Parts: sequence; structure tokens; C-alpha cells
Amino acid sequence: MNSATKWLAEHLRVEVNATKTKVAIPKEIKYLGFSFYQKNGEWKPKPHIKSVKKLEYKLKPLLKLTGEYRWETE
Repeated sequence: MNSATKWLAEHLRVEVNATKTKVAIPKEIKYLGFSFYQKNGEWKPKPHIKSVKKLEYKLKPLLKLTGEYRWETE
């Protein structure tokens, strides 16, 4: 990781916070709510399962059909 940190500092002039930064296989990380998978040799993002479950949890009460709806007929 030292070589990557050094390269980022020299070429991109970016300061890297070592306590927040880790080097990992893309399949094993969650970044901004996304995980990554490889298809045909190319890495692609997809929503992380935790993000999907959290969204479902928040939407469920809003979309729940309770049978209290009245259809207006004229």
C-alpha cells in the first residue's frame, strides 16, 4: 500500500488517510452502497445487498396495501 500511497501523492497530489484506506479485492468491499462483480473480464458495480435490504425496509410501509383505498366512480 505504501507504493500506491506514494504514487497518488506524487502524481495526483492526493493525500491518503491510512486509517480509512484499505487494499482489497473488489468482490469483498462495499463502496458508496455498491459492491462489484466481474463479467467477461470487466468489473461492474451493483447495489450492495445491505443497501437493497435497507431500501426495502424503508419502502415497505409506504407501499403496503391495506385495503383502505377507495376507488372513485362517477
